[in-house]
Amino acid sequence: MKPSTIAKTLTLAAVTALTLGIAPRAKADDRGCSEATLKGTFAYTSTGFIVAAPIPALVGPSAEVGTQIFDGKAASASLLTRARTAT
Repeated sequence: MKPSTIAKTLTLAAVTALTLGIAPRAKADDRGCSEATLKGTFAYTSTGFIVAAPIPALVGPSAEVGTQIFDGKAASASLLTRARTAT
């Protein structure tokens, strides 16, 4: 990777982290909504690219899909499938 590409990637990551860090949060605590009252099964997906890892074989495209089950008493369980492709 060229130094200019690395600098652009790090700058983009820093700007993204700053933006997400100052974004307003949902204010549902006053309505009795919290992690302790969350109940049900929720599905999610995640895709991206791992750019640095302690084990070089982990660097590359990554994808994940799964479900998370909340019991309404602040406990949860997850089932996921993750795929990585080494470059």
